[in-house]
Amino acid sequence: MLELVPRILAFAAGIILILITLSAAIRSFVLPRNEVVKLNGYVFQSLRVIFNWAASMRSTYGLRDRVQAHYAPVALVALPIVWLAAIAAGFTLIYWGLYEGSWLECYQLSGSSLLTLGTHKTRGPIITGFTFAEATMGCC
Repeated sequence: MLELVPRILAFAAGIILILITLSAAIRSFVLPRNEVVKLNGYVFQSLRVIFNWAASMRSTYGLRDRVQAHYAPVALVALPIVWLAAIAAGFTLIYWGLYEGSWLECYQLSGSSLLTLGTHKTRGPIITGFTFAEATMGCC
C-alpha cells in the first residue's frame, strides 16, 4: 500500500505538469489578448540573467548591444523546447505512476512517444493511449 502513494502522486503531478504546459502554450500563441504566463516568464527571466551576464563581459555599449540583440529570438526559440521538455517530464511521471517500468524506461517511452520515434514498446491499451496522446502533442 505504501508503494502505491508515490505512484499516485507521480501520476497526478504528471497530469498537472502537462495541463500547465499546454495552458502556457495555448495562452501564448492562441489567446488573442496579452496575458502573463508564469512558465514563459520563468524561461524569459532565466535567459535574461544569462544574457545580462554575457553582456556585462563586453567592454563597449556596441558589443553589449550585440549580445542583447539575440535575447528575444533565443527566448522565443527556447519556449517550445521548454514546453516539450515539460511534456516529456509529465508523461514520464504518468508512465512511472502506471508501473510501466523504471524511471529510465519511462523516460525512454516518453521521449520515443513525444518525438514520434516509436522506438519503445508499450504494454496494454491504457499506456498505448497515453503514448498516442503524447505523440499528438509532440507533432504539433
